[in-house]
Amino acid sequence: MKNVFSLIACLIISIVTFQYRLAYSDLTKGEPPLKITEWDAFGYYIYLPSFFIYHDYKQLSWVPAIDTKYKVTGGNGVQAQKADNGNYAFKYLGGVAIMELPFFLIAHVVAKETGYPPDGFSPPYQYIVSFGIILYCILDIFLLRHILLRYSAMPQQLLHCLPYALLPILLTMPLLRTAKAMRLSFSYMYW
Repeated sequence: MKNVFSLIACLIISIVTFQYRLAYSDLTKGEPPLKITEWDAFGYYIYLPSFFIYHDYKQLSWVPAIDTKYKVTGGNGVQAQKADNGNYAFKYLGGVAIMELPFFLIAHVVAKETGYPPDGFSPPYQYIVSFGIILYCILDIFLLRHILLRYSAMPQQLLHCLPYALLPILLTMPLLRTAKAMRLSFSYMYW
């Protein structure tokens, strides 16, 4: 019986999470396009277009044009430090980019096939990476369910643990127009 209760709880949280992400994207409204790769999230994401599209991870000469078009740096310049040799060193670690890589590659194919600029920041990249993070979130919910079922003797414990463990994380970073590391750090603990 505890498996049914926990499954229902996980399904409800997953559906609400997906619906919340959908409601806060411009797919359902006439809002400005979704932009999740900005500010700090740009610092984590910069690896992907640097390596796979522009093949320029030292000079980052492509960043000013992208920032002019999409406003991704937050106005404070690129999220990398310029070294004495003139090359840039990224400020953020690449783990988030590794987690976003499958969705980035899918978005790259979609952008090419649908006529969007395959520049790493056009709408297909924003939406696919955004929903990819939600997919990680949903997978995490079910993985946490599995762990809690294994070590929890009572279904009530499971039903009480899921909302307290997940909702603060779910309702802040991944759902409100961002792709920062805080959301994916929950995935790192389990994967």
